[in-house]
Amino acid sequence: MADDKRKKKEKAGCPEYMLTYGDMMTLLLCFFVLLFSFSTVDKKKFEKIVASFKAALGVLPGARVHKPEAAQAIKGKKKKKDTKELLKQIMEQAAKKAKKDEKMKQQMKIIKAVLKEEIDTKQVIVEQNDIGIILRIPQANFFELGSVSLKNTSFIILRKIAYILKFDIFEEYRIAVEGHTDAVPITNSKKYPSNWELSVLRSASVVRYFNDKTNIPGDRLQATGYSYFKPFVNKAPIKGIGVPENRRVEIVLFNVKDGKY
Repeated sequence: MADDKRKKKEKAGCPEYMLTYGDMMTLLLCFFVLLFSFSTVDKKKFEKIVASFKAALGVLPGARVHKPEAAQAIKGKKKKKDTKELLKQIMEQAAKKAKKDEKMKQQMKIIKAVLKEEIDTKQVIVEQNDIGIILRIPQANFFELGSVSLKNTSFIILRKIAYILKFDIFEEYRIAVEGHTDAVPITNSKKYPSNWELSVLRSASVVRYFNDKTNIPGDRLQATGYSYFKPFVNKAPIKGIGVPENRRVEIVLFNVKDGKY
């Protein structure tokens, strides 16, 4: 009888708590659908934003945005290319230097052959450095003390140097003639108030001889005077006696393309 009473009390359909649960699930579903609708991106608006961003960064239309892996690969290729270019430049510079050194050797051979007697007797001292080739000639072989007139003994040396300069291997070279004095001041001279005038006029005398007597073009020549400010031997005069080694003329052969003179 008790079982019959319980059966009469039970209602048809789902339990009452299911109604509340179902309502809650429905509300939650609506809530998430609403959130999703708010977060949905407008495709056209998104494409416009992307296009504007690319334009601001200078990215061309149709350009791809590389992934980190792709960017790393491109960076690696560029680095490899840069290394190859650097090696190529080093090889070219080495070949250029080797060619220049070989040319310098040939030039020195010619100079030493033509000026052998003058070099052996120390009338001419030949040196080479980064600038070019230097022919150093003591003043005693070219000028009397306090004079800017070339001595007769200088003409043979100058003609030989001019002969050398007409070789094709020297055609790119300019000729800078530098006058140098010692530190003893000039006294009782109206012509040459100081060692500046003396050094400049001596170099000008050599330049004029090259141009007038040996037909070396004037645009290859230049005259410079340094007074006593570029001594060959760094000694002070003793009791008014100058240092003979500093009284000299230097003929510098240099290539304008090197840009070192």
